Amino acid sequence: EENNNKATTIVAPAAAKKATIKVDEADNNDREATSGCCGGGCCSTESAPKSSKKKACVDDDEDADHPYYIDEASKQRALESLATQFPKRILIAYATQRGQARGFAHRMFSSILACRYNDTVINTPEVLDVKDVDLDTLHTSWDLVILIVSTFTGGAAPETAQNFADLFSDMANDFRFPRDHFSPVSEATKRKQHNLDVPDVDTTDVTAAPSTKPEGVEDEAAIESATSAPAKKDTKPQLNMFRHPPQFAIFGLGDLAYGDNFNKFAHQLDHNVKSLGGRTVTPSVFSSEARLQPLFAIFTKAVLKFIDKKWVSKYENAMITGGLDEIDGNSIATTMRGGRPARDPSRPLDENAPVETDSDKDKAEEHDSEDDDSAQEDEPGQNDLEDMAEDPTKKQQLLYPRLRENLSKQGYRLVGSHSAVKLCRWTKSMLRGRGGCYKHTFYNISSFQCMEMTPSLACANKCVFCWRHGTNPVGRAFKWEMDSPEFLIENAMAEHRGMIKQMKGVPGVQPDRFQEAQTIKHCALSLVGEPIMYPEINRYMELLHQNKISSFMVTNAQFPDRIAQLCPVTQLYLSIDAATKDELKRIDRPLFEDFWERFLGCIDELSLKRQRTVFRLTLVNDYNISNLEEYARLVHKGTPDFIEVKGVTYCGVGGPADLTMKNVPYHEEVVRFCVDLINCIGGDEYEIACEHEHSCCMLVARKNFKVNGIWHTWIDYEKFFELSASGRTDFTSLDYAAPTPAWAVFNSEEKGFDPRELRHKRNKPMTSGC
Repeated sequence: EENNNKATTIVAPAAAKKATIKVDEADNNDREATSGCCGGGCCSTESAPKSSKKKACVDDDEDADHPYYIDEASKQRALESLATQFPKRILIAYATQRGQARGFAHRMFSSILACRYNDTVINTPEVLDVKDVDLDTLHTSWDLVILIVSTFTGGAAPETAQNFADLFSDMANDFRFPRDHFSPVSEATKRKQHNLDVPDVDTTDVTAAPSTKPEGVEDEAAIESATSAPAKKDTKPQLNMFRHPPQFAIFGLGDLAYGDNFNKFAHQLDHNVKSLGGRTVTPSVFSSEARLQPLFAIFTKAVLKFIDKKWVSKYENAMITGGLDEIDGNSIATTMRGGRPARDPSRPLDENAPVETDSDKDKAEEHDSEDDDSAQEDEPGQNDLEDMAEDPTKKQQLLYPRLRENLSKQGYRLVGSHSAVKLCRWTKSMLRGRGGCYKHTFYNISSFQCMEMTPSLACANKCVFCWRHGTNPVGRAFKWEMDSPEFLIENAMAEHRGMIKQMKGVPGVQPDRFQEAQTIKHCALSLVGEPIMYPEINRYMELLHQNKISSFMVTNAQFPDRIAQLCPVTQLYLSIDAATKDELKRIDRPLFEDFWERFLGCIDELSLKRQRTVFRLTLVNDYNISNLEEYARLVHKGTPDFIEVKGVTYCGVGGPADLTMKNVPYHEEVVRFCVDLINCIGGDEYEIACEHEHSCCMLVARKNFKVNGIWHTWIDYEKFFELSASGRTDFTSLDYAAPTPAWAVFNSEEKGFDPRELRHKRNKPMTSGC
């Protein structure tokens, strides 16, 4: 202070960029005498002693962590940095096999759009299939990447996402690829990387400038020019130079029944993102089918909270404070006060993981130094799941609320906690005298007296042609609450009769058939799911037979031990959906890793059954219509009485494989397949017996059912009930065979349509279906 011309350097704190500010102390003394140290009059000589001037000025500031003042250059740089960070860009990318993940992606889009964020803060989100995402520019093109993905068979990515998954894994596993690819980088570092001018930082608070004159400089104007900072380069940053890499939010759709493959693709993405230095804005969520809706609601809420707190609030505060409250993404207040982030938000939220409760907080803090009380508010999802925690010792119901609601909307009548019935379209058709199903042609059932039901909606496969589009529950064993067989029989029959009564008054319904339909004579255990999984299936079969109801059991060939234990049924079906291991995996999408061994084991057990057995082939173009020699080997192995060959029924878009009408074979193609299959089987063992052109279905039968030139594919049901009631298990399929009428035989003029029925012709062309 002895020399008023001596220059003094005042250094701002690090959070304010540590900008070096040179102030002439003489001018400052004059200014302070009248208006205080900052020119605001708050600490002038008249109002405060000189020793407390600057302290008083700081105390009057709303944020005590701000520097005494920031020069205009620092303010301008802060605002420029802010401008490069907004508007934020959001990508919602999905990977789907049957469209469910795509639906959730659009729901997220709608949720963000409904918040009506300002366009200067957030651009309209973009929704893309991951196959259309460019990984090369992902780190510069987006600020938030929301990944909503499902997992395909064997823990793989969906077919359309396979290339994306492979490239992403290559990036994460390649040691030559930088580990900080998705890591935030400070603005100062980016300026240095792009050779932009960055002022030298002086780490001392007050430093006296040298008083000696530089060599070769005489006048004070030259001294000022020589000691001043060099002129700033006129270099304009590129568009994305100062944008931080994107943050991520990951939501996985899976099923717990897949064991180690549960949400495997989503777990892989979570691992790859972190391997490349990426951060998640909310714990990654790996959801099962039963908890999809509540967990996605929590996930959406967490993403919206991040946008509100980290983007919208930051922008609004920055506009108020002139860009100084947030510089380079770092809060001045947080930095100066020693603030620290909440618990690592990248820790995944897995519904299998223990739920963190308040009682666990103390234990958690011992292991995670970043846990604090404020983290509870910023961490959505963890405690929200507490009310959904389940007692592991208590069995749950198979029909969870959302599944129950969806099935009810589709016309299913739900029975108890795991069963269902539905009125077949052929039942309604025959009530109106318009013809029966292929079972009426092949086996003499009365379609209007047939109840289609299942004692287990769960299945061990997710077949691409499933008419439930693979959304029914899956499981390796029956692990849910179980209803008694007596309860199922009574209530299933009541529900079926209730649906029949609704047909009263429908145009064309014949009164005599309407009355007869109240008496159920047949039960097709092929509605959906895997009926043989039901633990009391034998008792259920006995009750059916005691009520004079025939049983047509269809199984998906994954439970050989259950087939071995099965009591005699009227007719036992085995779904032979493919002839090779790879094709079976592709078309059935089984849960079991040893699905092929189980498949062959079921064929072996079927060959030991003495009652009527059937191979059921569903032909899907481009999936399973080749490999006739392999099909022939399976026939020799199982020696079924009959082989049903049917073209797949088109069930509309949205299935697991997005089948189209191109995948549906014509009836002529099905006939040609049967002829070729018989030739491959050889040995003069099988022959085409019946056809039902209306269903695009053929019946190949062993020749021992052709007695004296007449096919005996029909069933004498009264004889079967008599044999079943006797307690014998050694009776054979020929013991209750009956002659097949001429109109049902292959190459008949009727093509399998009962001449007693009236063929209904559509007035309008079909736009979908078969």
